[in-house]
Amino acid sequence: MKKILLACLILSVLLLSSCRATNHSSLIRALERGGFEPQYVESFDAADGGGIYAPVRHYRLNNAHAFSVYTFESAQARRQEATRVSSSGSTVGPVEITWMCTPHWFGNGTIIVLYVGCDEDLIDFLTSTLGAPFAGGDENHQGCGQC
Repeated sequence: MKKILLACLILSVLLLSSCRATNHSSLIRALERGGFEPQYVESFDAADGGGIYAPVRHYRLNNAHAFSVYTFESAQARRQEATRVSSSGSTVGPVEITWMCTPHWFGNGTIIVLYVGCDEDLIDFLTSTLGAPFAGGDENHQGCGQC
């Protein structure tokens, strides 16, 4: 009986972890499956003069919400770069940023996703897809004011 329970627990963990986006393409697929329409806007090789040092792609969702996806060579490189973001999400390395709305920094696998906004459905979706934000507003939407 204990072996069956353990097997069920392991299977549940594996199934839940497989639902998480771990790279750029799995994030875009997850957004599309979630009913969002990600529209590519532009790309840059890396940040200049501060910010996150990684290739970035900017998107719009449903012609409304903007978000950015930073891509890294490895999860370790992503975790290292994430340490440069302050817990409030308003300082990256030496650069202090004044956002128009609350920043939400998510990270999983080889990507960091930045969403600046307060759309609860999108924040909930990103939290379920990438895990809780590591900086900025949290999964309970604390810090979300009027945008």
